[in-house]
Amino acid sequence: MNKTLFLLLSLSLLWGCMDDPFENHSLQLEAEAGVTEAWLSLHVEGLKNDAVYTLQRNGKTIFNSRLQTADTVVYDSLLTPATGYRYRFYARENGEDSPAAHAALTTMDTTSHDFTWQSYEFGGVNGSSAFYDVAIIDENDIWAVGEIHTEDTDRWNADSTVWLQPYNAAHWDGQKWELKRILFEFEGQKFYGQINSIFAFDKNDIWFGMGSVIHWDGEKYQSIKIPDQIFPSLANKIWGTSSSDLYVVGNGGLIAHYDGTSWSKIESGTELDLLDIWGTDSDNIWVCGYTEPIATVILNYDGKEWQTYHYLPFNEYIEFNKNQISGPVRSIWTNRKNQLWLANYYGLYRANKSNNKSFKRYKPLIKAWNGGTTFNIRGNDINDIMFVSDEDSFWHFNGKTFKNYPVMGNVDNLILAMAEMENGFIFVGFNFNQEAVIYMCIR
Repeated sequence: MNKTLFLLLSLSLLWGCMDDPFENHSLQLEAEAGVTEAWLSLHVEGLKNDAVYTLQRNGKTIFNSRLQTADTVVYDSLLTPATGYRYRFYARENGEDSPAAHAALTTMDTTSHDFTWQSYEFGGVNGSSAFYDVAIIDENDIWAVGEIHTEDTDRWNADSTVWLQPYNAAHWDGQKWELKRILFEFEGQKFYGQINSIFAFDKNDIWFGMGSVIHWDGEKYQSIKIPDQIFPSLANKIWGTSSSDLYVVGNGGLIAHYDGTSWSKIESGTELDLLDIWGTDSDNIWVCGYTEPIATVILNYDGKEWQTYHYLPFNEYIEFNKNQISGPVRSIWTNRKNQLWLANYYGLYRANKSNNKSFKRYKPLIKAWNGGTTFNIRGNDINDIMFVSDEDSFWHFNGKTFKNYPVMGNVDNLILAMAEMENGFIFVGFNFNQEAVIYMCIR
């Protein structure tokens, strides 16, 4: 046999005996679209510490690094709305490339800033009126709750046998608002107390929060007492995935959970007042709150345990350009596991999952912002978000740009809560004429 042929045969046999560098190694790539951004979830089976993992968008490398964990989220930004993109994820080691994983997405389009506005006032006599929360079943079925004093309340009836108590709710049927009294009954005592919070799953499954809760099942209102040893507080906010997976938050760090049968206390790890709760499912729940002049806190539940996501004493002021949040967090909203929005004393913040402990303050993107306090934030999706500030009033984010509605601004109004529906938003609160107010913002 000639030497050249022998050498080639030997090299071929040697190469055939070498292990495949990517044997027992596989890649998965999942893409989630925003409007001008995307989240790419990278998963590696048989992670190789010496390999370099690369993610490309339309042939351009946007991530190129060794990986320490099997799961990584890459945040891709500066994309164009309503545009298609293709992603390729592969590994390289010793000059060899692994089989690649592929994904495609089309970014979301922006939404319209055009809304029609209506306002309603209630009360103004016999006491201070206010709405504290609102829930939307659909555009023809909306509830606002609070305490409303009118000419028909706070007096005896015609024959002086019944004291007419304030209203504690209002219902919208698509045509008009109707004031209502919802009764709470406990240990034989009946009263119409101020309702602080509301959460609705559908028209026959609505929860009203006071010191305890009231449940509407489509036929009757049922008073459900939360044991004092579990929740000795007013129900500041209610949220859940169903009536057998319901959370109530209150002052002093209190969180109570209802499984459809009984209540249990959630150890929050804080004694600060908890003011808002929102989530995407039972494995992604967020809570925020503060107590002046102590600190502000953000809590997260991942389906296994509650953790403090953010805690900052008020005396530890952080400059805005540090990409960290400073001051009281009043409201929180999310509709996905990759992004979190916060309404804060100094403006609007957002956090992306690829950098869990960093918040982006959106003030630089809002040219007309004058530093007003943001009180509430809710959205239909990340391209249709509304938030409220005390001085600039109502703002809408359509996924790319912000618009302010100064014509609706009124320094005599204070918006305490809001809710979203497919074609708009509802805001509730009070004004300094002692009236409860509702704004309806419809496309």
